[in-house]
Amino acid sequence: MKTNKIVQGALIASLFGVLAVLNTMTGTMFDSLIGYGMAIPMAIYSYKTGLKEALMTSVASMVIAFLFGTLSYVLIVSHHLVWEQL
Repeated sequence: MKTNKIVQGALIASLFGVLAVLNTMTGTMFDSLIGYGMAIPMAIYSYKTGLKEALMTSVASMVIAFLFGTLSYVLIVSHHLVWEQL
């Protein structure tokens, strides 16, 4: 069961990376839409797994967004991830 939580968290974090690259390629047209849209899978994941796994996935998602996204995208995503966990 623990492997299932890790794989789901990795898939969500990789989805953040794909959306960060897509957002950068489109000229940051979808900054706010992607930020709001990604809060939904993270909320479902945190509801299913618990706070510890959700925080680890949030940190991994922020690091991936920082590596592949623009600064505005990282700020929007970080804001949504932090407020969703509270």
